[in-house]
Amino acid sequence: ALTVWAELRKKLEADPDDPDKALELMCVTFALHGTLPAQTQAQRLARRALAEASAEAQTDPLMRQKTLYNVVIGAVRAGEHAHARAWLGRMDPRSRGLDADSSYRVASAALATALRDPAEVTKILGREAGAVPIHGSSRALAAVLRANALEKLGSLDAAVEGLYAEALRRHS
Repeated sequence: ALTVWAELRKKLEADPDDPDKALELMCVTFALHGTLPAQTQAQRLARRALAEASAEAQTDPLMRQKTLYNVVIGAVRAGEHAHARAWLGRMDPRSRGLDADSSYRVASAALATALRDPAEVTKILGREAGAVPIHGSSRALAAVLRANALEKLGSLDAAVEGLYAEALRRHS
């Protein structure tokens, strides 16, 4: 699989404007990133290098944003907050497309959650669903991050209501 990833990266570097190659590289990167072991520091560094190299190869703004999102979320999950903040700084905070903007917002909110800053999470995502437009692919995670922040801020009823509304939306 790593050989396929390396070949896709070379193909994208040779033809950086090919959206199919960009999507293929992003998908293979996500799949590999999710399956490579991460128990040791060396393994985490190898996973990070894979995602970072993929992000650097992406020239399409949405593919780059989605790949960087994956890098940021991976760093947050690993507890590497400084690394997450650095990669978040490479994302576009003012994307015109909803999908790309939502990727930035959710990555920012995930980092704020990890840093135990619930007020920042509600500033990024809003205090209720719909306050800030979020792409469908990011709504569930945004709802969970928002609910967690609301609970930490003492608004348990609003947190439960938001999660319930998201569950109804997803299953209707």
